[in-house]
Amino acid sequence: MDHVWITRAVMSASEPEILECAIRGSHLHASVLGKSNGLSSIGRMAFPDVCLDTAALAAPMLFTGEMPHDRLTMIYVRECPSDGHSFNFSTTHRAGVIGVFAPGAELDAATPAGYTNATFSIPVHLLAKRLNSTVQDEWLSKGAVLKLPDDLRRTMDAFLSDLETWSRSAAGSVELSSAAPRIEEELIERFLGATPYFPNELGAAGRGHLRRRYAKMRRVRDFLREHSTSPVRVDELCDAVGMSRRGLEYLFRDLLGIGVNAFIRHMRLQGARRAILHADPTPGGVKRIALEWGFWHLGRFSAEYKSQFGELPTATMARFARRS
Repeated sequence: MDHVWITRAVMSASEPEILECAIRGSHLHASVLGKSNGLSSIGRMAFPDVCLDTAALAAPMLFTGEMPHDRLTMIYVRECPSDGHSFNFSTTHRAGVIGVFAPGAELDAATPAGYTNATFSIPVHLLAKRLNSTVQDEWLSKGAVLKLPDDLRRTMDAFLSDLETWSRSAAGSVELSSAAPRIEEELIERFLGATPYFPNELGAAGRGHLRRRYAKMRRVRDFLREHSTSPVRVDELCDAVGMSRRGLEYLFRDLLGIGVNAFIRHMRLQGARRAILHADPTPGGVKRIALEWGFWHLGRFSAEYKSQFGELPTATMARFARRS
């Protein structure tokens, strides 16, 4: 048995790009939707065949991207203080839900501050030994949303808590390696052994209204993405997606927890941050990027940037230049 790798990291949620590493093999983009209430954390336990990633988020977040292309991924929601929204599954969820993602499936989800999860991933070629063909075909074609009953949820939470305690107290690589086969087998059993016997929540009735609202939100975000470097007026946005100003505001408040203007500002600031992270630290570089992203007043841009990310844009550019 190969070694098991355990990593932990604690970082400020003001660095959303670090959270893009929260799921092994995925290609994610993470955006902050509000102020952080402290520190976020991510961790990883990588076994020879499976992987368990954990995340605890101190700020409301929006995650978009693709899941690993060679693995089935299952995200178990451990804590979710207010509604979380999975736009790709058209579902609202709280704790106790498992989202099952086919290889390469889309992830598009909004999570509140205080959200924690445990993400299990397993290579596709191992599924035939663990799942019956009907369940396997369903999961690999369209995924699933599984609601665990209270008794199974308590068992899952206790197991994950014990696993975290053990990983912190393990003496070293010898102890980790000796325990790895048993833990890996139990992980597989916990995530794959019981869940096929519970109905796929994707088939639940009464989601038509929610599905339409989610579709509207995705159209709005697509429009904003296409015009990301230009200031977009709310009236222009309403005309583009066929909604009233009040309806658009309610949509953002209900699904993302912020107003439409605040969302636009967050997205433009984070677009500018991504550009700063990849820019050469040349004189005037921050000003050039600010102008490219529609910020005409450099002092106001710097103040808003610091409010969202905890440092001035010049500090970000200098810090990442030193890392490079």
